[in-house]
Parts: sequence; structure tokens; C-alpha cells
Amino acid sequence: MGRRHYKYANMDPDQRRSLQKYRFIRHLLVYLGFNAFVIYQHWRGGLGFDWYPMTLGWGIGVAIHYLRAYGWPKAEIRQTSRRQMLPSPGEDQEEMLLKPLDKRWSDKDLV
Repeated sequence: MGRRHYKYANMDPDQRRSLQKYRFIRHLLVYLGFNAFVIYQHWRGGLGFDWYPMTLGWGIGVAIHYLRAYGWPKAEIRQTSRRQMLPSPGEDQEEMLLKPLDKRWSDKDLV
């Protein structure tokens, strides 16, 4: 594993990211193809062992590979939730922001 990291150490970060994404997609396709074959064999009655733990463990590995290739979507969720929580100012709100406040008290009223 160390040699592979050393081999790509001088690679451009964008190239490395695209290579990681390509490898994840290849990993996902192999996982899906293998599981389709195993499910087909199980349906035919040809499997004599319990294959669920193996595919579950491999699925966890695929999920970790996804997070390493694409990153955790936390920042995108924060940005979209902030946009949804804060409404865009309408015409009435813009006029209110531009008008000076109507001062109905004196500075002596404030303690």
C-alpha cells in the first residue's frame, strides 16, 4: 500500500481526486456485479453458505471508499439548509431596509 501512495504523491490534486472517483466507481460496479451473481446463485439454490455478512462488510467498505473519494457532504448540507432557512428578501423587505427607522422615542427613554 505504501508504494501506491508513493507512486501518486507527486500527482496534481485534481488528477488524484478524479482517479479516486474513477476507482470508487470501478469498485462499486464490481461490488454490484458480484452481488447480482451471488443473489442469482442463491435464488437458484446453489449457495451452501451464508453470504449476507460478506456483502454487508464489503458494502461498508464501499461506503468508506465513497467518503474518501467524494468527501463527506456536510458542507453542502449546511449551505443548503442556511439558504432554505433564510428567505430571500422581497420587495417589501428591501424597502424596509432602505427606509430610515421611524424614531418615536427620545434617547432619554432608553436606560
